[in-house]
Amino acid sequence: MNRLVQTVQRAALVTAFSAGFAALSAQAPSNSPVRIGERVRVTVPSMGTDPIVGVVDSLRETVVVLDTAVHEHHLFLDPGPPTIDKFRRVSIPYDDIRTLEVSAGRSKKKGMIVGATIGAIVGAISFGFGNTPQYNPGWSDVKKGIPYGIAIGAPVGAAIGYLLGRERWHPVSVAKPSGSPGGASSKTN
Repeated sequence: MNRLVQTVQRAALVTAFSAGFAALSAQAPSNSPVRIGERVRVTVPSMGTDPIVGVVDSLRETVVVLDTAVHEHHLFLDPGPPTIDKFRRVSIPYDDIRTLEVSAGRSKKKGMIVGATIGAIVGAISFGFGNTPQYNPGWSDVKKGIPYGIAIGAPVGAAIGYLLGRERWHPVSVAKPSGSPGGASSKTN
């Protein structure tokens, strides 16, 4: 009797999961380049010049809905105050999307390179101008501090860049769903 109950419970669980996955797959257009839950960056000229970054909340026949309040925490950096639900989700018509990029995660290597470059520049400026004499400083005095600034700033910047990383983006084509007027024509970025 106990085995029969376990078998029925397992069958019910498998059926529930199958129904849930079927509902999710039926919700998304078949030729959609993104999936629900993916982090994307979208450029929409009608909504301003800055790209909109968010997680795909839902895919509908004519629009993609992004949840823009999903933030990633990095070290001690806080993403800011919570977003009001009314402004949290953005519905973007497929026809208005100019570019669509999918996140490929964070790159520690790219973060180190960018961090080292910024650290070297900041260090060179800080040590170059901060290490000059109080009276009659000259360009030769500035040039003496630059190598020290680069030597200290680059490793510090690389370490910070490694810890923060840089997000990598891969462009994907924007295709109209099959059921919309105009067929399955696609725009590329």
